[in-house]
Amino acid sequence: MRKADEVTVQRLLYGNFEYDNSPNTMIPFDRIADLWSNTINDRGVRYITADIARYGKDKTVIMYWKGLTLKEAHVIDTGSLVLVADKIKEIAQEQKVPFSHIIVDEDGVGGGVVDMMPGIKGFMSNKRALPIFNLGVMSPANYMNLKTQMYYKLAEMINFHSIAIDDETIKDSLSEELAILGRKDVDKEGKLKIETKEEQKQLLGHSPDYMDAMMMRMYFEYKPQDNFALAQAPVDMSSFRAD
Repeated sequence: MRKADEVTVQRLLYGNFEYDNSPNTMIPFDRIADLWSNTINDRGVRYITADIARYGKDKTVIMYWKGLTLKEAHVIDTGSLVLVADKIKEIAQEQKVPFSHIIVDEDGVGGGVVDMMPGIKGFMSNKRALPIFNLGVMSPANYMNLKTQMYYKLAEMINFHSIAIDDETIKDSLSEELAILGRKDVDKEGKLKIETKEEQKQLLGHSPDYMDAMMMRMYFEYKPQDNFALAQAPVDMSSFRAD
């Protein structure tokens, strides 16, 4: 926290929640606070998202969702991949979540969990962004990568009060992480970017594990439902116009 920039210090250390002098900020702090009081009509479709710890101070964060309401988060400070996979299976069984509605960070060691749970989806941050469908027409998305696309979607939905959180235990940690989510190179042409994980770590003093787990829920908001297959398959970009 002490490493955070002026905006984060003002908001989180001194309680000055209205303080914001950065045009790069993606989510105003009042929208973050509203997450725990929003009332939304969830569809009852259940999901699990999980950010798998890599090393050091990283945490494994497993989130259970009903629609766009985050019902509960489970945090594992240390543990084997087998323990993590077993915990995800336990939640899935208790909450009746199909494996096709589970997505896990596949970068690094998370790939081991994907291997242990055939049928779940693996999220790879640097995969190309999913194409955008508009009135049945597919066009390329102007994001640096899949992770950037999901974070822009997350910011949009939080800002429109379309997400709710029931779990109070993660309020401080998640709020701190969402407050530092920022755009990058906004005055330059080219693909949309966000600040890198290393830059986020410098602000927070740790990895944004809660925010990353939350971000992956946005994958399921994209249509059609087979977008995951599209993200893995090569695409002939020459067929798209760069208007």
